[in-house]
Amino acid sequence: MAKKQPSEVTHLTTVDRPPGSLIYTGDYTDVSIEIELHCYSQQELIVKRLNRIDQLPDEYDPSCVYWINLIGLHDPEVISYFGRRFGIHEMHLEDIVQVNRHAKVDNAEDYIMSEHYMIYRDEQIHHESIVLFLLRGVVLSFQEYTGDVFGPIRHRLQQPDSPIRHQGADYLYYLMLDRLVDEAGAVLKDLVFQLDDLERLMLDENQSDMRRVYEIKRELLNVKTAVYPLDGLMPMLLGENNRVLSDPIIPYLKDVEDHVDQALV
Repeated sequence: MAKKQPSEVTHLTTVDRPPGSLIYTGDYTDVSIEIELHCYSQQELIVKRLNRIDQLPDEYDPSCVYWINLIGLHDPEVISYFGRRFGIHEMHLEDIVQVNRHAKVDNAEDYIMSEHYMIYRDEQIHHESIVLFLLRGVVLSFQEYTGDVFGPIRHRLQQPDSPIRHQGADYLYYLMLDRLVDEAGAVLKDLVFQLDDLERLMLDENQSDMRRVYEIKRELLNVKTAVYPLDGLMPMLLGENNRVLSDPIIPYLKDVEDHVDQALV
């Protein structure tokens, strides 16, 4: 399935819908639902790819960390399941399916919810809404379609001696935030370099170069839209109200805050 670019994307509206309505407002309604399950500890790693919620565990081992990544946000019953199973408030479930809104962080009583705009690049630049939940021993991630910035994390999980295998769920959450920031920052810097090169070439008023400059400036705006809100969200995340972040993780998150500042320089 071809991934739509920002200029092609149209979104449904939820005006006049009751609060908590699980109506997906994005464009990827034909994505096959896939659930990526990682269960790991110092001793073992279990990875499963599932296509039904009834294949998820009924019980969760407190000695393990679980990362559950849902791909495809258009099935309200699937989203509702996560609300029931993990005690997620209906308004936060609504945040999952109402995509491409402003980034936000919410410290709930038993979890942290953070909503982001994921930017990454292969042959082209991709823009995708993603919502993360940090619970005790569990990280949930919800993305619109296959493809993300978390490949290096999956690779680290395969290494028994990697620090991630010896840490809790909050360390995994930190790594995911770090990847979101670093990848967006890398795309941003690459676009700036391209723009500088093209502006030097514009001395001959080449129309194709001018058109490319416009395209890059549009992408720069998209990436900055993803990164700038994180500058305000990190202090909220590091506030005193959270109950699921352990003290040793705070310096790591402050490092992510530094990465945000560097990306915006």
